[in-house]
Amino acid sequence: MSNDILQPIPDEDIPKLQEIYKKQLPRNTHIYNYLQSVIKWKKLRPDKNYITLLAPHGNWKNGTIVGIHKYNCYELFLSTLEEDWSILFEALIKTKLIEWNRSLLLYAVHMDHYSTVMKALKETKYRFYLSNVCDIWWMPHEKARNLEINCPPEVYVDKLNPTHAVLINSHWPHRYKDSHKYVATLIELNGGYGVFLKTDGTLVAWVLRNLIGLGALQTLDEHKRKGYGSLVTTVLAKEIAKEGLNPIGTVLQNNFGSQKMFGKLGFEILETVTFTENEEMRVNLCNGST
Repeated sequence: MSNDILQPIPDEDIPKLQEIYKKQLPRNTHIYNYLQSVIKWKKLRPDKNYITLLAPHGNWKNGTIVGIHKYNCYELFLSTLEEDWSILFEALIKTKLIEWNRSLLLYAVHMDHYSTVMKALKETKYRFYLSNVCDIWWMPHEKARNLEINCPPEVYVDKLNPTHAVLINSHWPHRYKDSHKYVATLIELNGGYGVFLKTDGTLVAWVLRNLIGLGALQTLDEHKRKGYGSLVTTVLAKEIAKEGLNPIGTVLQNNFGSQKMFGKLGFEILETVTFTENEEMRVNLCNGST
């Protein structure tokens, strides 16, 4: 690593990097929230190297970062405040630290930078596919704190725990081999909320807190149109807001139901991001199992 173009960002410098992105808010809210998750995870599990944060030549002061995630997944998180992305482009094609041959997902790349990133990926000789284009729905934390929670009498809301991961994963449309372990790690370190029936404690709806905000929102088919998705979204949004963070959710552009729900709750579209997979990841997604 000592001679690689990508060099580690010291843990003590990550809050300083986050302050740079704070000046961009609400734009790049997902980057700011991401860095908060990195700080949190490193404190909670210093024994695990779940996320490695790197910068070209170790210079993070222009906001250029590459995050490598390894927690029952292999993901890349990319960002820069440079307009032309040339520094990041060079880093991607020269680094030896990225295992391009693994099942890999590029996580929440801003749509404005997608073409530049894809140009760099072509240099790796591996095939990549744009499978998910998502709108980022956001709400200022000042507004989210005042959201009202209206819980129907037949259910209650409680925090999720890792034992719920298998069920949640079985209904996750993006699951892959052993992805229930990925879900369990998210729940362990970032949490999430579920809606449970009072009669027997059955989990019928849920939302996870991923690295940038709200994700994996799902309601069992037989319990849809009861407001349970809105309920857990509101609860988690309020929790995030109490931490001084703007709650955001990534919603597929063709997921009209979730788009409508976020709009009804008072969220607004802020930006668009992409989730891009390589050929190995695409095969794993197609053959996903619980």
